Amino acid sequence: MTEKQEIFTSEFLEVVDKFKEFVAKNIVVVQTEAPLSTVETTEKPIEETVANSDSKELAANVAEILSQVQNFAYKDKINQELHEELQSYKSGLIRETMLPLLRNLILWHGKVTDQYDFYDKKQKEENADLAVLFPVLLKEYKNLANGLEDLLYDYDIEQEMPAVGEEFNPRIQKSVRTVETEDDTLNRKIAACINAGFRDTVTSRLLKQSEVAVYQKNIKIQ
Repeated sequence: MTEKQEIFTSEFLEVVDKFKEFVAKNIVVVQTEAPLSTVETTEKPIEETVANSDSKELAANVAEILSQVQNFAYKDKINQELHEELQSYKSGLIRETMLPLLRNLILWHGKVTDQYDFYDKKQKEENADLAVLFPVLLKEYKNLANGLEDLLYDYDIEQEMPAVGEEFNPRIQKSVRTVETEDDTLNRKIAACINAGFRDTVTSRLLKQSEVAVYQKNIKIQ
């Protein structure tokens, strides 16, 4: 509940209380004494009794309406406070759940930064042998990919790499390249896996489609 909503609800409930007090004092008419004269005709006391009865009924109806409005306002305020408390709890729970993952990502960011600084200095040296540095750098990239896969595995995320020759499935795979072929048996089958896909093993939800090259039958136009 926002600050403006809280102020409005508080002021509204205060007005309701004052109005109920006013109704109780000014609308409810209770006759406590009998009429002094019994000589008069019965018409006037009947009118007063009817008027008094109508006033009581009106007061009861107004009081009931005000009570319901007040209860609704209180319930709305409680619901708003409970909703805010629940949202705060959920937000904190999500952050606590993500904390180990965030720490691991920070760790890997540090490793990548260190490797970049190291090879950046190496390639700037006068006697730098790029032919030697390049294979080592590729190995470091492979280690980085393996480390990230292990990190994802810790959170029940596994990669999917379709094998060459499998039937192409556009629901779980994305074709990023086509490879022409004369072989009818290879048409619409996977020629290569370019990038792996990833799936949540707990929910079986596909998080990322595999990117693949797909064989396509070469149709010759005569």
